[in-house]
Amino acid sequence: MRRTVVVGAGLSGLLGAVERRRRGDDVLVLEASDRPGGVAGVVERDGHRIPTAVASLRLPDPALDPILEAAAVETVPVAASARFIADGALHRLAPGWDLLTTSLVGRSGKLRALLEPVLGRSAGEAPTVGEMMRSRFGEEVGDLAATLMTRGVFAGDPDHLSAAAAFPSLSEGSIVLGAIRRGASRKATCVPVGGVDGMISRLAAAAGEVRLGEAALSVSRHGNRWRVETSTGREIADRVILAVSPPVAASMLADPGPVGERWHPLPVAVVGLAGHADRIPYPHGFGFLSGPDHDGTVLGCVFESDVDPSAAPPGRR
Repeated sequence: MRRTVVVGAGLSGLLGAVERRRRGDDVLVLEASDRPGGVAGVVERDGHRIPTAVASLRLPDPALDPILEAAAVETVPVAASARFIADGALHRLAPGWDLLTTSLVGRSGKLRALLEPVLGRSAGEAPTVGEMMRSRFGEEVGDLAATLMTRGVFAGDPDHLSAAAAFPSLSEGSIVLGAIRRGASRKATCVPVGGVDGMISRLAAAAGEVRLGEAALSVSRHGNRWRVETSTGREIADRVILAVSPPVAASMLADPGPVGERWHPLPVAVVGLAGHADRIPYPHGFGFLSGPDHDGTVLGCVFESDVDPSAAPPGRR
C-alpha cells in the first residue's frame, strides 16, 4: 500500500486522511496538540453547546458524501432555513433567487443581474471572486453576491480570493444558466448527528493511525518519496498532505514557493453568546451575513440553537 502522512488532525486533515484510506492508502496522521479537530470543537457552558468552528455542511456533495459514509458520520437537514443580510437591520433572503428579491438591490440592479446570460462578460485571466461576480451581474448585485459568498464560506475578502480556486463550478459560462441546470439537485444545509465533536471522533476513528502530541518539523524529498522529521523521530512516505495553516506549512518546506508568499491566514475570532430566549430577540432562522457596506467587525452569525435545538437548554438561545 502507498504510505500517506497527513500533517494536522483538523477537519481538513481528518477528511483528507479518511479519503486516502478509502482509496486504499496506509495513513498516518500527525497532530501536535493533544486532541483532534484543530479549531473545530464544542465549548460546553451552563447547558449550552457552542461550536468553535463550522458545524454545518452543504449536502449532497460528490466529494464529501463518500468520506462521511466511510466514517459513519450521519447528518440531518436543519429545520431553520431562513437567512438574513445585516445592513442596519436584518433583511430576509427569500428562497430561490435570493438576491433578486431582496430590498437591498434596486430594480436596475436586478434587471442587470437577470440579463447575465446576455450581458455577462469575462473578468479576464485569474479573476478574484469580486471581479468575476461584478463582471457577470453588474456592480450592485455582483458586489453583494461576492461579499456574501466569500464571507459565508471563507470569512474572506472577495477581492483577494481567486474565483477559480474558491468556486470552480462558477468560473466558466453563465452562472444563471448553470444554476438553472443544477436546480433539480439543490443542496440542503445539514448538521452532523451528535454535533461537530461527534463528527470529529468518527473521522478520527476512520482516519488510520492518529498520533496526538507529535509535531511534524520538516518535510523534504527522499529520492522519489518524502521524509517527514517529527518531534519524536522520522517517517518516510509516498505522499504528504499538509493540512495546517500556510505559515506553518511554509516553515516545514525548504522551498515554500507561493505557500509562503501569497497565502495568509485571516484574523477571525469565533464568539459565542447565550442567554434567556426572551432577552435575545433575533428572528428564527439559520443566521445572518453582513453586507458589503458593513465595517467588517462582525462578518456573520449562526443562530446555533435554531440550527440544532440541542445546543441550548429549554427557554434559552
